[in-house]
Amino acid sequence: MKKLIKNKAGVSAVIGVILMIAITVALAVTVYVYVSGLNPDSEADYVYKTGILQGYYTVNSVDPVIIGNEVLEVRSVDESYLSHFIGQDITLILQPVESNYYDYRYIGAYLNLEE
Repeated sequence: MKKLIKNKAGVSAVIGVILMIAITVALAVTVYVYVSGLNPDSEADYVYKTGILQGYYTVNSVDPVIIGNEVLEVRSVDESYLSHFIGQDITLILQPVESNYYDYRYIGAYLNLEE
């Protein structure tokens, strides 16, 4: 049995340090790429729709919102907030849903005040 284990030397210290640094860098890059793809609220993806809020109603978790002459399919509408703006000039902040170009996710809304 002693004849099989002749060389007890391992990897040199320099190669060990280089391997540890390479593994650390690879893990850091992997985490960065994963986390950078998790930000769905990129400002460039927002759509602003302005007009008189005519009304909205809920059908199967999608809320058709009527703003001006346009009917938008919006998900996750804050109905208690929007109910205060019916008949007023508002701007809806929406984000297109990837599966359907005409389907939006509700981000927020604000009242357009005259100066």
